[in-house]
Amino acid sequence: MEPKDIATVRAYHSERISRFGEESAEALGWKHADAQSERFREIAQIGNLNRRTLLDVGCGHGDFYGSVKDNYPELVYTGLDQEDTFLKIAVTRYGKDPNTKFLRGDFQSCLLPMCDYVICCGGLNYRVSEPDNIYQMINKLFDSCRVGLGLNILKNVDFEDGILMPYSSSKIFEFCRTLTSKIDMKDSQNKNNFTIFVYR
Repeated sequence: MEPKDIATVRAYHSERISRFGEESAEALGWKHADAQSERFREIAQIGNLNRRTLLDVGCGHGDFYGSVKDNYPELVYTGLDQEDTFLKIAVTRYGKDPNTKFLRGDFQSCLLPMCDYVICCGGLNYRVSEPDNIYQMINKLFDSCRVGLGLNILKNVDFEDGILMPYSSSKIFEFCRTLTSKIDMKDSQNKNNFTIFVYR
């Protein structure tokens, strides 16, 4: 991600922190906490996470882990985010669990750890300078998983020229077919996003 793109993303979250508070789901870009929970339920369908390692790219407050830890007590979770404010909250909420680790970094430029599963829930929808960036990032994330990659992506946004960019589910599906034939795609209940699972 270009420095100007990083600055734009940070300004977006700073404004939302000012409006909603740093511990809110809205600060992360969610419309509300229920929307976050719904999309976490969808992406959690990627597989049986017990005794598996998982990298949560753009983890925010780490609440995906909070949403699945009771069902998968043996999940080994790593959260990655570039925002210090969000990571501090994630560490406060979940950092005492021996199965968690939180890393600071821009997933677009940093070296990603290899994990069984990689998920990215909403982190690919920021508008950036490079038009094919999303495809490059899907390829990079897939290279970091041993079993499967789960993506939740917006296909409709409130403001067409805003920081969030929608994507065609069919185009994303066609690109993922260049990586593997093992693909499962699900539309969300509210129809403004889709979840796609890409397996080895």
